[in-house]
Amino acid sequence: MTKATGGLLTANPAPVLLAEPGGWAMCKFISWVEIQSANSKKATYLYLTDKEIFSSYGREVLRGSQGNDFLGHGAIRAYYGKDGQAFCGGVDREVCDFWNTEKLPPELALKIKNFEANWGQTFRRYFMNNDLRYLITYAPEKWKAKAWEQLLRQKPTNDDLRYLITYAPEKWKAKARAVLDRCR
Repeated sequence: MTKATGGLLTANPAPVLLAEPGGWAMCKFISWVEIQSANSKKATYLYLTDKEIFSSYGREVLRGSQGNDFLGHGAIRAYYGKDGQAFCGGVDREVCDFWNTEKLPPELALKIKNFEANWGQTFRRYFMNNDLRYLITYAPEKWKAKAWEQLLRQKPTNDDLRYLITYAPEKWKAKARAVLDRCR
């Protein structure tokens, strides 16, 4: 989580609007910590993929994390910390529109191209309904379809469906309406 001091988090070009200024905003996929070396112009990027999250070390150090906690800076800092202390330093970065790979560090952009191998388990286990609603509303069709299938597996609430009926593109509004109508 990132403590916000105002209505926007702007550590990246795509700000995250908060429900309440001064509230807590969950980190979004994709998050990373950027470390600029004093001796080099080259940055180092710390992030988590399925390989780290589901490793025995990852399961140990991330014990107690829930839901999309695994997607954020706290998990990254815990994983790369030492002796039980979270990693300090660097700058927290994130973008919500990870499909726009030009906004990502080159190594993350390459990993997104093989999303299933790098984050498939994380997507299925830790993306929450609000993460999936965001994808259905704003992502390209390929990601909308993937998010819709996952949302149905996770059993959308009436509020999830109403959100999509209000904000999603027409095709996805219709799908949400059909599911909501079946529930009545």
